Amino acid sequence: MRICRYLKREKLPLVVTIIGSMGTGKTTLATLIHEKCFPDFTKYCLEDVDDLNNIAGETDKYYIVFDDFSYKLTGRRREDQLKLNKIFRVRHILGTDNIVLVFVVHYLRSLAVFLRSSQVRILTSITEPEINMYSNDYLFTTSALWDYLHYFTSNRDRYIVLYHGIRSGEHILDVTIAGEKGGRRR
Repeated sequence: MRICRYLKREKLPLVVTIIGSMGTGKTTLATLIHEKCFPDFTKYCLEDVDDLNNIAGETDKYYIVFDDFSYKLTGRRREDQLKLNKIFRVRHILGTDNIVLVFVVHYLRSLAVFLRSSQVRILTSITEPEINMYSNDYLFTTSALWDYLHYFTSNRDRYIVLYHGIRSGEHILDVTIAGEKGGRRR
């Protein structure tokens, strides 16, 4: 899977944010990345960043998913700032650098600073009005968003994502699950 090649270029601990509309396969993609790219990492699905303390010392390789994180964190309250600080101290909490943190979110403008600080951002859906929003908040380049919109709308039977990594750049990737006639969009 090509997405694995790009993810492996990034430095651990790795913070990945998967952004998209409801029903566009964000959680499925988080699971697929674990299975295909980091199968030797122990997967955890946590409700809150405070739960990191509960799993410290359980393994030496962590793959942690925070699903629907945008609903748990608005980015405005002091409590939210403390949670964000905990995310960036994760290697000290868990005692290892072998960590992949995956945040599954719906876009909220208040989360833009957090999203920009992620090493990897993956967009699972796009509409024309969203192009200005994502480019104005410096999450993706405008040209990549327009290219992604074209590929996304032209390949409705495929699962096309826009990948942005600090070390590996921006790429439009087909992550359709192979093995079914015409692929399978998730």
